[in-house]
Amino acid sequence: MKKFVIALIVLSLVTGSVFASEKIKVDIPTQVIYVGSSTILEGGEDIATAVAITALPYNDSGDTSDNLDDYTFGTDTAPDVVYSFAPAADITVDVSLCGSSFDTKLGIVDSALNVVAYNDDSCGLQSEVTGVALLAGETYYIIVDGYSTSSGPYDQAMVGAAAPIPGETCDTAIPAAEELNSCPGADFYYTFTAPI
Repeated sequence: MKKFVIALIVLSLVTGSVFASEKIKVDIPTQVIYVGSSTILEGGEDIATAVAITALPYNDSGDTSDNLDDYTFGTDTAPDVVYSFAPAADITVDVSLCGSSFDTKLGIVDSALNVVAYNDDSCGLQSEVTGVALLAGETYYIIVDGYSTSSGPYDQAMVGAAAPIPGETCDTAIPAAEELNSCPGADFYYTFTAPI
């Protein structure tokens, strides 16, 4: 008899029809969030809700299709998502959208919305910026955007990178001093302000 009563109680909890006068409502989530190893779901809607990147390397994926067009590089009207990164020390980074499923644009802006780095097509129709110098004490925003009206699933990767070689780019031009600099054979950028 005891076993039979326990079975009826269990049955009533499952079906809600034997002893319960009201069925138990279970809400089914409309969105699944995966937690672990920096997989969040996707970036934030805008700078105010940007998803913080707290450690490198960082990888995430998402889909821009259900977002708004909050930021524009050029004349695009594509939806975008935003990540934030505040380095504790000066660092050089590479950020990539290679492997994404649509024609992407990628931009990094500082807290005053000045463009620090930008790319449209680097790996096919996807975007990547490399050797981007970021300063400690500043918050940067990584904006995953699309070309024209393009949107869709994306893969984002951000890693620390080696600093550019002095003279390799305009940003790392070598200060030239009269009669002290000589070219080592390869192309290098120099900066020089004539005293007179």
